[in-house]
Amino acid sequence: MNAQEMLEQLEMLARKMLIQVRYERCKSRGGICRVKEERMIIIRKTLTVPEKLEILGRSLAGLPLEETYLIPEVREFLESFEAKGREEPLQDMLVEAPIHPER
Repeated sequence: MNAQEMLEQLEMLARKMLIQVRYERCKSRGGICRVKEERMIIIRKTLTVPEKLEILGRSLAGLPLEETYLIPEVREFLESFEAKGREEPLQDMLVEAPIHPER
């Protein structure tokens, strides 16, 4: 599976878990957050596909996925983030507010 296909698989997984994925113009790289009662993953739109994969992977890997069917490649990808742990400071995963979408 190539990087673009993996990105699409992770976006589908997020939708399945009722998490909106948004590509925005923002200062941070992105991450998972909650706005009111809605969970979302916001990703800086100018990142490369591998960088977007890293943000999505780190964001989704921390969620309870044991009961969710995932194709083996996607499960392995997400488990690779769990194995690494949080090597980067948590602040790198936070999304700065307010977010002004580019229109």
